Amino acid sequence: MKRTVGLMAATSLFLVACGTANNTTSTEVNTASSGDVVSNESNNTTENNTNTSNSSGNDADTEAVDEFDLHIEFIDGSEWEFDYESNDPTDSEIERSGAETVVGEDATLEIETLLTELTINTERPLQEMKDEVLTTLGVNSEDVEGFDLEVKYMSGEEIVFDHETMLQEGSRDILEFTLDIELFSGEEWDYDYDRTDMEAEIERENGDESVTTGQEAIEEIENLLGQIDISMDRSIGEMKSEILAAVGIDEGDVEDFDVDVEFEDGEEIKFKHDVQ
Repeated sequence: MKRTVGLMAATSLFLVACGTANNTTSTEVNTASSGDVVSNESNNTTENNTNTSNSSGNDADTEAVDEFDLHIEFIDGSEWEFDYESNDPTDSEIERSGAETVVGEDATLEIETLLTELTINTERPLQEMKDEVLTTLGVNSEDVEGFDLEVKYMSGEEIVFDHETMLQEGSRDILEFTLDIELFSGEEWDYDYDRTDMEAEIERENGDESVTTGQEAIEEIENLLGQIDISMDRSIGEMKSEILAAVGIDEGDVEDFDVDVEFEDGEEIKFKHDVQ
């Protein structure tokens, strides 16, 4: 499901301006609920109608962001942090190592401007979205060691991904793997694997708890790893669908999905998708 980071505040100002353009024009403004898309239609007659769509008829691409958190760690040890909540603009904050902290409305304006340039969803490759953020901020990707992005939408959907690039000598073999799945039914599936210590555990809980450990869990998880491909060149949607198919879970039954993979060469990829 594609979701584009958009801002409703600027659209609202545009509607007000259009409503005063002509004294002979009658304007109807229908107020929509939070998160809706505003569409504007005008004609050359004496009537100009501006309608606001509700969520059931919306293109989800323009749904507004509720919360935005971004943390960038640089190779030289410096850090940038962006924190934003739509319901409390005075609490927004931007911290950059060696620079004065930007807070309140100034931080809100800067972050909302950034959001208009970004498209964060489950369909785009992770690397593509990371590059878009860094390019918009004027940051060279080669200078970045850690990148952590969290976006929560008005609908409750949350998209998170974390990329650590402390590369070292080693293969692309997976050293550690964690998978947490929560279903709408309340059932939870947890997979934990550590190749270095040759330890693994699988827990499935739905009233009764089922735990698999030792060699049996190692073989089951290694079989799973052989069926999936975790990469920054793929989208969250692709990897999520692939993993769920491998473990035999219907994607429509999943509420929260969280994966953490560490490779032998030092790269770490985490991503999370909460539907609501």
